[in-house]
Amino acid sequence: MPNKKQTVLFVPDQFVGPINASIGMAEVLRDTGRYHCMFAVTNDWKSRLESIGFEVKHMGHHVAGDVVSTDPLESNVSEVEESGLMENTTPLEMTIRGNDFLVNYGLKEMKETDPLVKAIIEHLKPDVIISDRVVHLPSIITSGIPWILSWSCNPLSLNCGYPDDILPPPFLGLPTNSETEVKEKYRQQVWERSREKWYKYRDQLVSMGCPKLQEFLLWTPSPFANLYMTPKELDYTDVRPLPDTFHAFDNFKRTGNEDTFEIPETLKNRSGKLIYFSLGSMGSGNVELMKRLVVILSKSKHRFIVSKGVK
Repeated sequence: MPNKKQTVLFVPDQFVGPINASIGMAEVLRDTGRYHCMFAVTNDWKSRLESIGFEVKHMGHHVAGDVVSTDPLESNVSEVEESGLMENTTPLEMTIRGNDFLVNYGLKEMKETDPLVKAIIEHLKPDVIISDRVVHLPSIITSGIPWILSWSCNPLSLNCGYPDDILPPPFLGLPTNSETEVKEKYRQQVWERSREKWYKYRDQLVSMGCPKLQEFLLWTPSPFANLYMTPKELDYTDVRPLPDTFHAFDNFKRTGNEDTFEIPETLKNRSGKLIYFSLGSMGSGNVELMKRLVVILSKSKHRFIVSKGVK
């Protein structure tokens, strides 16, 4: 009698990066023939996931297939725009706004999304849960089911959940070798502006059965495994080692379709290195920032292929 397949439930944030990273891992697991991979997502992602062979468990009300839903990428960018994270301001102010956005997002997710995920987990009873989320869902942490943290963000931002006084706070653009007093100065400024909302977020997590967070942190690592994505050459482990439960991968995406890419003739026979440049789905949604970057890159001796955003 063949071995029963293990059920793996992916619960990513409903943003392009976490969804794509989860798809990449799910494809690898599925293709071994030993795992049945399922996704807990909103209707926006239903057709994409089903088209590549994954079963979807809906978070919220099912929308009929003939109803046109909003482009999820455009929705993601709009949500970030509304938060003020794309305005032209200082890195410090942007970091504070980013922290506020994440805390508010966490509180909203606990209220609106967590009950839906809890119902899916109780009905499905998966063997393992893989969570690519910037904030915790108590339904996952308290389920009693082994869960894996997947982190598709910049590895510097692992210190949003793993205590780290060696690297500078994320999002500020500070050099890795910044003086300790400089790092602490900025860390305290961010903390002073964000602490009131953060305490509300922490207390809500605790009231729902999650472990108490350390100050400054937004999540706690999984005791089972924590996966993150970055090429070894760009990682920070030579400066800040991580526990054995953390595992890095060069990428979370497989080759995907068999499309081929031909370098444009205008770039083929020119001097300089050929560089692919992307700010991801969020950064590239900032049109003014992209315009400034293209002007800067156009003055380089190198050649660039720039990934455009939805706008």
